[in-house]
Amino acid sequence: METQELIRIKSDKVIDERPKETQESIRIKSDKLIDGRARYCPESLLAAKIAFIDLKSGQILELITSHEDCKVDVPKWAKAKGHEYLGFVEDSGYYRFYLKKA
Repeated sequence: METQELIRIKSDKVIDERPKETQESIRIKSDKLIDGRARYCPESLLAAKIAFIDLKSGQILELITSHEDCKVDVPKWAKAKGHEYLGFVEDSGYYRFYLKKA
């Protein structure tokens, strides 16, 4: 899969939970992509859970969804399961979430 690039800039469209001084350009190569834009948040999250079964430790999942509720649900689920939540980017009415399997 091709490398995805996240640009961490001071903007309303880029969301990063790290302190502002540590936000910088980074590259994230996602190992699996789930496009959940046509699904509600619970369905997108379920698809991500199923995708995680096939991933190996350290691999990265990219989840695309158009539902704002996922901004709360996805990091909460990742933390509960011990996976690393890498953040998300808001882009043209949808969100790209990045998660690293524990």
